[in-house]
Amino acid sequence: MSTRVASTAHSRVVSAAVTAVVSAASKDVMSGVVAALLPQDMVHQVFGAGSGMAGVALVAMAGALVPGGPAVAFAVGAAAVKARTGGPVLRSFVSARCIFSLTRSLTHETAMLGWPFLRHRLPVSWPVALVIGGSCLALDGAFGLG
Repeated sequence: MSTRVASTAHSRVVSAAVTAVVSAASKDVMSGVVAALLPQDMVHQVFGAGSGMAGVALVAMAGALVPGGPAVAFAVGAAAVKARTGGPVLRSFVSARCIFSLTRSLTHETAMLGWPFLRHRLPVSWPVALVIGGSCLALDGAFGLG
């Protein structure tokens, strides 16, 4: 391998490592900013352990509507943990964000798979977050988990 090729490969590895470190640090910063902006007492009151299925349903919709990529969504989730939200509510939020993200569906899935696919997938996908949140609520009540 020539010196020039080795130098280029080395710079790519260093660039990837720096990008990974900056990305990880920016997620922590984003989480801190979102946590500082959220009114923690209100979040705890509305989405705390006693919010029940109403909190799960609200958060399932919120998870579907959160714009941006995973860095933003998980920063919101981390801020919710700092605000003492209930475990079932947080699991419902993350599930809705991962399964039913409208930003991803409208930008990527419609372009690649078309509206007919989306008309069938979205009504089936959204209740999954409700089932996950409801199951966690039931387990929390039955076994003290959550």
